[in-house]
Amino acid sequence: YDLIDFAGNLVCAISTDLSRLVAGVWTGAWWTSLTGASALQALPHRFKIFEGALVFTDGRFINDYDGTIARDPALTLPVGFEARWLLVWRDLLFIGGANTSGGEAEVYTWRRSLGNYESRFPIGDTEALCGFVIDVPYIITKKGEIKKYTGAGFETVQQFPTTELRLNIRFIHPNGVSVTG
Repeated sequence: YDLIDFAGNLVCAISTDLSRLVAGVWTGAWWTSLTGASALQALPHRFKIFEGALVFTDGRFINDYDGTIARDPALTLPVGFEARWLLVWRDLLFIGGANTSGGEAEVYTWRRSLGNYESRFPIGDTEALCGFVIDVPYIITKKGEIKKYTGAGFETVQQFPTTELRLNIRFIHPNGVSVTG
């Protein structure tokens, strides 16, 4: 699902665990052996480095590892939410994804020092497909709306033709937006 270099080691998400490559040797079930926790959910696991720690998604849970302490979970989000991407902006982690029960999804913000999420912002759709930064965070919703973070929520600034046609965007990879220049 995702790869990341953390502390000079390659960490790779596999179906229900994380593997780690150290000095040319893979540890296949590295996360469960590190934490002693049960296997991860068979969902995509997306990585970010945030406040010096490796942070990753696991359904409605966010796990972290600072090189010494592993927390599984470090953050628990509401039932019915599935985290599908992470975005670091300033001193906040933005967590986006889908409402798995079909209701309105929200984007959550978090600081690792907090035991709970800091804020949550409704997005007007069932899923935020991805997030990216152009000075401030932006998201793309399943309906095709491009929304800009205002500090108090997300407002639509542009849209894909799918919005007017009342169609949904089927897929944008969570890491599939590149901002250049």
